[in-house]
Amino acid sequence: MDKILVLLHTEPDGTLGRAAMESLGWPRHWAYEIAISGAGSAAAAGKVGAALCVQGDELPCTLIDRRGRAEALVRASAATLVLAPGTSGGARAAMAAARLNGVIDTHIVGLETGPKRRAIPSN
Repeated sequence: MDKILVLLHTEPDGTLGRAAMESLGWPRHWAYEIAISGAGSAAAAGKVGAALCVQGDELPCTLIDRRGRAEALVRASAATLVLAPGTSGGARAAMAAARLNGVIDTHIVGLETGPKRRAIPSN
């Protein structure tokens, strides 16, 4: 079974935005870990039960630094599946996945569990 990481980032004011919170709205019976980067990430981590966080975005840093932080969180979690909101911070997560030889799908709009369905061949 895949180890799932939900990789979030804080808003400039240190809170988790709407897209980040919506990323946590899927079935709670799935086992997953939450990681947060950005200003105030330790406080945000405490609110949503995140296991991993990287602070330091309070200081000016380049986009490359932010990608490196996302990559560090993915490496630390040893996740095989990473989910991130469709935001600029989520794009950094996608770049981190690419740097780790991962595959990126930017068209997922929902997840559900249930019995596997067989495709019905068309004639």
